[in-house]
Amino acid sequence: KNYGVNSAIYHILQEGMTNAIRHGNASKIWINLSYSNENIKFNIKDNGAGAVAFIEGFGLKGIKERVESFGGKVEFKQQDGFTIDGEMVILNDSERCPNPIFQSIFSEK
Repeated sequence: KNYGVNSAIYHILQEGMTNAIRHGNASKIWINLSYSNENIKFNIKDNGAGAVAFIEGFGLKGIKERVESFGGKVEFKQQDGFTIDGEMVILNDSERCPNPIFQSIFSEK
């Protein structure tokens, strides 16, 4: 039903886990998803090295773009590991993804 937002959340979680392992050398990753009829809230936390200062590379920029394309917001925190906290709006079937870059990615097949 909501292929676009489901695909986006899948890729966000995938990138969050990849970053935790690749950059933070995390041994544990906690994921919390909260769905409602209006939005999806997600939290990805790891016990990795974190970062004193981090550069928003392609992965984090991709997460931010996906979230914002669904009218959401995301925050990256570095405390006791690394945390990605975000929320995305669930669009109705009749609505299109507002960001044209993602329209072809999220269009139903």
